[in-house]
Amino acid sequence: MAPRLHPLHLTAVLGGVAPLLGLALVVPAPWHWLPLGAAMGATGIGTVFLLRPALLRWNLVAWVSHSSLPALLLVAMALSLRAFAPEPPWALGLGWVLALVALGLLLVGKHVLLVAKDGLVGSASEMLNLAAYLTAFLLFVALYRVHLPLAVKIGGVSSVAGLLTLELLGYTPAPLVRRLVFATVVSLGLAEVVLSLHFWPQEGAFTIAFLLVGFYLCTGLLQSYLRHRLSPWVVMEFLAVGVVSFVALYTFQAWQLG
Repeated sequence: MAPRLHPLHLTAVLGGVAPLLGLALVVPAPWHWLPLGAAMGATGIGTVFLLRPALLRWNLVAWVSHSSLPALLLVAMALSLRAFAPEPPWALGLGWVLALVALGLLLVGKHVLLVAKDGLVGSASEMLNLAAYLTAFLLFVALYRVHLPLAVKIGGVSSVAGLLTLELLGYTPAPLVRRLVFATVVSLGLAEVVLSLHFWPQEGAFTIAFLLVGFYLCTGLLQSYLRHRLSPWVVMEFLAVGVVSFVALYTFQAWQLG
């Protein structure tokens, strides 16, 4: 029997760690990472306990794959307060609107998947995909808005990419070992992209957009492959999106550099 979960249950979990997020906003750097890490862990444990209590007993990887998206979204919302602090109020407002949209998609998508409404599973997966992409965008922005050493950026981007890929591939019929291998490949691939783009003339918006497009292409192709839907037309569609996106980014970069 599929577990029953009301979206308000997940909302309660997110609200329960609000004091930790508040503490992260007042604690000076770099110690603010401690309450952020505690908030992320508490969100993951609480979410999995509500969704799949049996996962907490033995399967650590399954626990991580089911809890990473809500936990990372929570951290993204907290980090956006620091990342957009020097910016105009509308920038912070836009970041939080995107985060709230991602939260809504996450709540509805998780709920539909858990009650096993077969006719809506495809729509729920798309909701979770969009929530993951918005979360990745917010975290990439936070990592590049806050001046961090290169090693921290590489570790942050690769961790975000790996955890979100593991969660997104968890809704495919692939075995756990294959999902872990693919998540590791995506993580290492984006880490190499961060290292390569660090030596370009400009970092910032260009790098964030490049990472987000790369993350979308990798996870989209992997999900289609693992669901046995990787037809030539699907490959051409992703290739077209990639080519157009990278040409547009390169043109914009060249225009900025004069």
